[in-house]
Amino acid sequence: MNSSIYSRLAVTNLKNNRKTYVPYILTAALTVMMYYIIDALSRNDSVGRGSLWQIKLANPVELLRGGSEGEREPKTKWVLAVTGIALVGYGYFVALTTESPMKAIQLFFVAVVCVVLGTYVLFVAASIAPAAVFSARPFWGAFHRL
Repeated sequence: MNSSIYSRLAVTNLKNNRKTYVPYILTAALTVMMYYIIDALSRNDSVGRGSLWQIKLANPVELLRGGSEGEREPKTKWVLAVTGIALVGYGYFVALTTESPMKAIQLFFVAVVCVVLGTYVLFVAASIAPAAVFSARPFWGAFHRL
């Protein structure tokens, strides 16, 4: 037999079935690229070994189910709320009760820092606390369903 028949058969097969070969070639190329990316990340010192170990230990079935469970309600941070109110209250108390101008200059920084930190902490806690209080009431549940 003529040896050119095999090369013509191969070329004809590639022409007729090129739609089925392209996805396999792309899949193989992407798999090799992902291997090299993961290999480069594992050899890089700035990534750290712990994060790649977490990826290895992750259970894909639990990760897929996690999307269907829904978002949990965040826990209320009552300690932060009370701390924020106390800091803001102390800052305003210091600012309002200071009488001497020399003492006011000394305590101005303390009052400003207390009010700024207290406001931040209060907003962090206040974004969660009212939702927890209102969701515990039966009226809020009926209103929320409308």
